[in-house]
Amino acid sequence: MLKVAFIGDSFSAYDQAGQQENSWTYLLSEKFPQHQYYNYAYGGRGYDYYQLCLLDAKIRNIDVIIINATFNHRASQLISDNEFNFRLQKINDRYFELILEDLAWFTPHGYGNNVNFTGNKAHLIPEVVKNSIAESLSNKALSYAQRHYNDKWYENVDSLYNFKHIVKLSLLQNVDVNDGDSNDSACMQLQKAFEIDPAKVAWEPSKTLFDKGLAISEADDHWSPLANQWVLDNYILPRVVDILS
Repeated sequence: MLKVAFIGDSFSAYDQAGQQENSWTYLLSEKFPQHQYYNYAYGGRGYDYYQLCLLDAKIRNIDVIIINATFNHRASQLISDNEFNFRLQKINDRYFELILEDLAWFTPHGYGNNVNFTGNKAHLIPEVVKNSIAESLSNKALSYAQRHYNDKWYENVDSLYNFKHIVKLSLLQNVDVNDGDSNDSACMQLQKAFEIDPAKVAWEPSKTLFDKGLAISEADDHWSPLANQWVLDNYILPRVVDILS
């Protein structure tokens, strides 16, 4: 048995609208039920959050890391006096979500320009402190040096950490990665397979994707059950089948 961790953003997340047991991560766990799966992925999270996940994964003796590239301007920070800890939430006997409470996170697009707070104590944070956190994370997100560092960190993540396997994925097109794979990402391959011009659906939720049965709604371009299954079969499995078989 292997312990397998998913680290990523909303396109790897279990707790994302329309995903859950439709997500490719959950489908993968069904295909190889002899292993245990730990999903750290959440929408809007960036590489500094990934680093927190990798530390927790090392503490939990995870064997395989499946990690997807994301946008290099996303930023977050821990905001609590509590001990650093991911809460384990059981989905079933082999699949678990990992939840990090007391995190402030910021992404300049898609979620507005507000800082988001996890956990149930955000209302206790004074507004002056929230504003200070927002300014700090906004400056971090806008910093070219920080974005360049994030690119270099992700480029070298498989040599920085000594897990048995680290599998890097490019799920979205045109993300800020330098590994040459983003133009042949899962999203690009999916659109080509269904004869969609990627230039017409690059960034906004699209009626085209929804009409083809690939998005969960016209207003939300996250993958439908059909798209998740296609991505699993045609993009994910070729990269992990030898490891998980």
